[in-house]
Parts: sequence; structure tokens; C-alpha cells
Amino acid sequence: MPNFQLGDTEQVAYAITVLDGDSNPATLAPGTTVTVVSSNTAALSVEPDTTPAAGSVASGLLVGGTKLATGVSVTATVTLPGVSAPFVAVDLIDVVGGTANSISIGLSAPVSQTAAAPPAPSQGAPTS
Repeated sequence: MPNFQLGDTEQVAYAITVLDGDSNPATLAPGTTVTVVSSNTAALSVEPDTTPAAGSVASGLLVGGTKLATGVSVTATVTLPGVSAPFVAVDLIDVVGGTANSISIGLSAPVSQTAAAPPAPSQGAPTS
């Protein structure tokens, strides 16, 4: 499956849900920690909501950054108290360039002009 594509000037909402063995929403025990992190914060930042959206344990925005990148990992980790192995979910996001809205001209460093080749010397005048 291809990575999710997000423009560098775009954002997308996220919501983390936890399910029980029957795929129903689970209730988290007090002391449970939930984290959502980006592997490349210059390309993609995580802005969590203060209060998670209804039905989720964490929510917020993933915001495209100033650097383009392929395969940025967004990792959500839910750690239950007394459980040694946390639950982890990872999604890969490509941060791509947006629609063009300007142009630029790139110039190299200045260098000396190449001198024109001098005219070929004339063959002397015939002598008599």
C-alpha cells in the first residue's frame, strides 16, 4: 500500500482509538499513557488536542512542514499500567510539494568571461 500523501502546506486530523478483543472501543485504565510522535519534525509535526476527540484516546493534527520527505513515520504508542509491552501503531506519510505559486531563477557564481580568440595573423605581403 502506498504511503499517505500530505502537501507541505496541508494538515490532516488524526484520532487514535483502542479496541478490545471484539473490536469494540476499549476503556483505558487510569495511568495509561498515549504518545504520538513524528520521525521527522522538520517535515511533519504533531499537534495534539488538549482533550481527545469523542471515541478516541488521542487526537489532533499532523501538519506539513518546511522540508519534503518520504516515509515519515508517525508512531502512536499506548502503554497500559502493569503491561510490559505497549500497543504501537505506525503510519508512513510522504510530505510532498504543493501547487506552484511562484518561480525563481537560479544563478551560478560569477566567473571571468572567456576572452575571444585573437584574429589569425596575416600572411605577410608578397615581396618583389
